[in-house]
Amino acid sequence: MRLLATADLHYNHPRSRPLADEIIDRMNRAGGDVLLLVGDSAVADGDSLEQCLARFRFGGEKLFVAGNHELWTHGPDSYALFTNDLPRRVRALGWHWLQAEPFVAPGNEGEARCDLATSSVIMANGLSSVEIMSVGAT
Repeated sequence: MRLLATADLHYNHPRSRPLADEIIDRMNRAGGDVLLLVGDSAVADGDSLEQCLARFRFGGEKLFVAGNHELWTHGPDSYALFTNDLPRRVRALGWHWLQAEPFVAPGNEGEARCDLATSSVIMANGLSSVEIMSVGAT
């Protein structure tokens, strides 16, 4: 199994967006079995998050973990955003909301399991490669 992972795209920031677009394009070309997007993709206010997630043209499974930037809001309730709005929006774009639902992918030599809801541990018996892609510091 090939896992691609990245974090901190900060897609809503004008200075970060060109770099984020570049990394998304690279990941789309690289392909793989599982894509893990770990936090601070974009703020939840507005549609920057949807714009960011929709740019991924990845054939494998897409896993999403929210970071603190997704929870920044001008609205009244970050908790409701985290428990209701964000999971709905992320799932609507075909992503797996990893905070509440474990992801298990069968592999040739066992299974790879990613479960943040209980243990924040990835056990990867069948994982053959992990590629971390970075856009650099913002």
